[in-house]
Amino acid sequence: MRKALESKCTLIANLTAQRRKQDILKPFLAIDPGVIYPTECLRISNKHDELRRSCGFIRGMDGLQHVPSYIILEPTSDLMLLLNSVFGKSVKTYLADPETGKGNIITSDLVRSLTGAAISKWVFEKDLRFPDTASTPLLEAYRSLISSVCDQTVLRGVDFAAHLTVMKDKHFQEVDLPRYAKRLATRLTAALHPVIEEKKRPRVTKELNELLVRPFQLALDIKCLVMVGKDLFECVWPDRGTPFEESCMVDEPANWMRGGKEDGKLNWNRFVKLPSLPGLRVYAYERQMVDYNGFRKGVEEVSQGTVVAKALVYVM
Repeated sequence: MRKALESKCTLIANLTAQRRKQDILKPFLAIDPGVIYPTECLRISNKHDELRRSCGFIRGMDGLQHVPSYIILEPTSDLMLLLNSVFGKSVKTYLADPETGKGNIITSDLVRSLTGAAISKWVFEKDLRFPDTASTPLLEAYRSLISSVCDQTVLRGVDFAAHLTVMKDKHFQEVDLPRYAKRLATRLTAALHPVIEEKKRPRVTKELNELLVRPFQLALDIKCLVMVGKDLFECVWPDRGTPFEESCMVDEPANWMRGGKEDGKLNWNRFVKLPSLPGLRVYAYERQMVDYNGFRKGVEEVSQGTVVAKALVYVM
């Protein structure tokens, strides 16, 4: 009696596991060409809202300063590349200004902008590979064999579902992602060394390093959602000095209603002072396999995109 009960329990557990796998796979086998799925976009939008809130600690943080004009940065250093992303062509003017010439930019806003630039360049626009999702000869062999006995739709569905299964795994969520986020937080904290006041550097560095982990982990969550979908995404990262555009930008802090327009047109009376957090735009696309980047490289043929999350900017 006991053995029969154990056997039935095992059977139930196996069938339940199979059902879970089928539930993960089923949506990927029913993908309609040319359709952007609102459910996935909503998940990404919600994650972006969390990401925005997680960066709020930077505003008003003490112990920060502008990059001193006497510091010479290597062109390929992380900080210089991030400053280029934030200031564009005016980066040399910013660096050459004495402290008094930078008074219209709050130091905490600058650090938040540099954080947004790091999220854009180091997470969203970069290939993301973990040991658990790395391409191997065995994985390529599986893909080849599946494609030989099934059509491309099945292969794509299995590839997306397999990656999603790995990314939902407890070890991936509790070990791999946090470890990667901590590594990025440490990298950014090191890059921000010149913008931390020397007297307060030990305390601020430790505090900043700990608090930056959460934003990077949320950005990685978004990246994973983008990777396991057929559509193509793009970072919305407005250049400094461009007109404020309601359709894809939000004024930071949340007082964007003043003087703005609700028709999505360019507002030539207001300009981007600094980009703060990258927004996201999605394009209907027919990606056939998991792309470890998932973002536009500028060569793909796509139709008009849809804004999933607006870019946060400081305006002037």
